[in-house]
Amino acid sequence: MPADAGVLAPILAAKQKEVAELARRSSPELTLAAHRFRPAVKRPAGSPVRVIAECKKASPSKGLLRNHYEPVALAREYKQLGAAALSILTDQNFFQGSLTDLTAVLPVGLPVLRKDFIIDERQIFQARAAGADAILLIVRILSTQQLRDFFEIVTGLGMDALIEVHDQPELEAALEVGADMIGINHRNLDTLMMDLSLTSRLAPVARAARPELVLVAESGVEDRAGIDAVDAHADAVLIGTAFMQARSISAVWKELFV
Repeated sequence: MPADAGVLAPILAAKQKEVAELARRSSPELTLAAHRFRPAVKRPAGSPVRVIAECKKASPSKGLLRNHYEPVALAREYKQLGAAALSILTDQNFFQGSLTDLTAVLPVGLPVLRKDFIIDERQIFQARAAGADAILLIVRILSTQQLRDFFEIVTGLGMDALIEVHDQPELEAALEVGADMIGINHRNLDTLMMDLSLTSRLAPVARAARPELVLVAESGVEDRAGIDAVDAHADAVLIGTAFMQARSISAVWKELFV
């Protein structure tokens, strides 16, 4: 459903201006995605939860997260620590990111998710041209038809779609369009309130409807208690802030996973 209030409203207003600028540019040349994101983050039975490690310089809720922000160095460290995939924040106005950051990390060799507020199909083609292997589609900000159309475009380009939900109606909308990878965002995008119990509540519903689903727990997992809250339910956990604010990423990684 389209969003029109709270913290999300100014983000979407800025995104509309970005899309208008894209409409004035020529269409990029495209190739199929080089890596498959979904298989990389699907958790084999008996294995530890997979990690999607995020690169983001800032956030609306916490401001600047990392003074010395070097996506390539971060991506290399994430790979060395054992990350299954990367998430790159590409929104410029509120997260101080860019598609250049995404392209820069491609030689590291991990599948890469473009994490942004996708509201127009041109953003999907732009992401594929930049090298993204997967796209975040947020149910909260899309109509049912947009969600269906964007999902078809993403898969047609050989990419994977991580479809993000925050409640059961959004989960049902994602399942209706055929989602095979769903992100359960613990954060309410309007209020920024966090609910770490959401994965444990929605995952059984999702698995009952589609057992082969890949489920990703998003936002707020910053300590061992957070991992314990989602570990029995998720294939992967997406972690950004805890790493970005850390003096030592490896120390935080060990605290979470070793």
